[in-house]
Amino acid sequence: MSRRIYIIVVFATWIGCAFPCLAQYEIPTDSLTSWWQAEGTAVDHVGDNDGELRNGVDFSPAAVGHGFRFDGLDDCIVADTTSGLDGGAEVTYAAWVRPASAPTSGQYRAIVGVGDMMQPAWTPLQCRLVYGSPFGGGSRFYMDCGINDSNNFVWRETSTSYPADGSWYFVAAVFDGGTIDLYVNGALDNGGNSSSPGSVVNQNAEDYVVIGAGLRQPDGLIGVPFDGLIDEVALWGRALAPEEIQNAMLTRPHNLLINPGLDGDLTGWHPSNSNDTTFEYSGADSSNDPASGSAETTISRTTNNGFQSIGFQCVVTDPDTAYLLDGEAFLPSGQIPSGALQIVATQFEETDCTGPWTRYNWTDSVTAFDTWQRFLPRAIYIHPDSGSVKVRLTVKSDGGSGSDTLLGLFDDVVFAEMPNHVFADDFGFGDTDAWSAVVD
Repeated sequence: MSRRIYIIVVFATWIGCAFPCLAQYEIPTDSLTSWWQAEGTAVDHVGDNDGELRNGVDFSPAAVGHGFRFDGLDDCIVADTTSGLDGGAEVTYAAWVRPASAPTSGQYRAIVGVGDMMQPAWTPLQCRLVYGSPFGGGSRFYMDCGINDSNNFVWRETSTSYPADGSWYFVAAVFDGGTIDLYVNGALDNGGNSSSPGSVVNQNAEDYVVIGAGLRQPDGLIGVPFDGLIDEVALWGRALAPEEIQNAMLTRPHNLLINPGLDGDLTGWHPSNSNDTTFEYSGADSSNDPASGSAETTISRTTNNGFQSIGFQCVVTDPDTAYLLDGEAFLPSGQIPSGALQIVATQFEETDCTGPWTRYNWTDSVTAFDTWQRFLPRAIYIHPDSGSVKVRLTVKSDGGSGSDTLLGLFDDVVFAEMPNHVFADDFGFGDTDAWSAVVD
């Protein structure tokens, strides 16, 4: 049986890398009532509260594998008949979200709620977690809960606004004895709130779950629809501790994630031996995160010098598995034409990622200057007889007359497992050879 090795190559700059290879996403399981992982279905993976996709909810590569994609009009997911969602003195709601657009001031968009969010009264509602604020706070995260089976409620919003700029946010809301705490990306962010009129989330309220919108049953009125991606929605019947929330955020599995909030750590990456390239950390960051950064590279370009390798890494994959290949790049104006930066995956004959290559796949090229641009993701299918994957950052030079210097930045390169081949199916590859569709 032959062994196949696949390489991922980025035509361009840098890399700071944490490498939890083939890690599984982990969240606390104690009192975990429901968990919708969004891997091609709305199945509840721990409880009996399976959801129904309504009005065209789709799936897209997301924070962990796939996520639910909502159009901001009427898409929603509804679990009509539920169990284990009974309110009480402690609950926690959490999800990964990537809003595509921000609500206007004083408006909000539902992430997940239990009960009727659309009634003017509070007795039909348990709790709802939303993006935006009813109190005019801009693009904040907000949670409110009906209290003590009366027409009272308690609420909290974040102190910080979170723009709809393509970023992923891990949002967790904890109700504990009448107080709500909000966490974003593992950090406590408590802004304005109400004083508590009670200590228990409504226990006689409606108990259906709605993800991505508000819904009134049985007339089907839909409101406050979410625009963007929601992933890994989870509900607990207890108050998670701060360290549990932080750990759930940090165990987000990227089989290869370049620069996941680290600053300048190139551990695991091997720079090229070329004398006319550099490979170093930069403080520039695609998400404007002051604690993060990217990789910066320069290369002296001469006539027809072709591809230049900046760095590489050989990683282990599971056979018969689909993976997502993606990343972001920045090409300053005045550089060589678009097409200089790419990510490429190449198959090698040897298990140590050496020797002759046989096949390759790649992302589209950068097409814009002076802005961070995410590549269109690619599906990579690993055959049952395959071995490891070599990942390479590579600068592509288009040749030409004379010589000049190319400067580029690279950030958030991802090589992540797509469970159950969902991503490969989206690209029409299914269980076939995705590589043969590109190059034999």
